[in-house]
Amino acid sequence: TVVECQASMGQSLFKSSDNRRLWCLKEYQKAIDPEPVKVKVNLVTNGVFKEVLRFMNNHDKGDGLSIRMREDPAKKPGLGRKLRDHQRRRLGKV
Repeated sequence: TVVECQASMGQSLFKSSDNRRLWCLKEYQKAIDPEPVKVKVNLVTNGVFKEVLRFMNNHDKGDGLSIRMREDPAKKPGLGRKLRDHQRRRLGKV
């Protein structure tokens, strides 16, 4: 996947999400110089890439029956304590 970002002066800048594959392509280019290396890429804009990452980070892989705590409680101050209290009340441990 190649992500299109905006560089200075409004020019497009392309970034690869797979550095190992990019390195291999560069090495192959050196080996067959001066022939160009043709590749197929999935080109997405930076905005779409950020939305996909946001979705992947927020996608819950749970069974839907239990509650999972966020790894970074700083995102929602106080949520951890409220969630623990809710779980205790639900389990009758209050």
